[in-house]
Amino acid sequence: MANLVYTGGLSMAYVLTMTIGVLSIGQEYRHQTITSTLLAVPRRATAMIAKVISLLGIGAFYGIISLIGSVAVGASILASKGFSPFPGGDVFRTLALSLLVLGLWALIGLGAGILMKNQVTALLVMIGAAWIVEPLASLGLSFVSWGSKVVPYLPSAATSAIVNQPSQSPTVHQLSWWAGALVLIGYAAVLTILGMIRVQRSDVS
Repeated sequence: MANLVYTGGLSMAYVLTMTIGVLSIGQEYRHQTITSTLLAVPRRATAMIAKVISLLGIGAFYGIISLIGSVAVGASILASKGFSPFPGGDVFRTLALSLLVLGLWALIGLGAGILMKNQVTALLVMIGAAWIVEPLASLGLSFVSWGSKVVPYLPSAATSAIVNQPSQSPTVHQLSWWAGALVLIGYAAVLTILGMIRVQRSDVS
């Protein structure tokens, strides 16, 4: 119960940090400030690693602010209903992993922003994928035997597993929290690395 209350707004939060990730590089391409950035830091990998670190920090900071609000309000509601606000160590683990989730989604946004370059396109594609395409795909796949095995490995499903939110479909077997974390780390790593490779190889003007 406590996990659900404290992480109820996480889907909105991770889309926001993903958007920040897209904007962190999309604005540079849109306003051509990427040229001065790469001229100031000739080693492009160094510039991108700095962005990765800053986005992880932004995700963690936003997560702390978000969790302070959700825990303050949620704990009082749980207590008023006769539930323990902190029934076990799993709650504290979930709160800590929420910070990881927000940082990883920021990196997913960064990678998408580099690969698509056009800021508006990247935002529309990524927000549409997170809020429309993936939920519909999960719903459709859950009705077929092989599809129900694929759903847990989708980004949002992996996120739910990390913070111990129940699966939306009874036919889908949710991953353990650590497996969900590995899956989401994989998405973030692949997109970020592909983005860094593209920055290394592309010309800027």
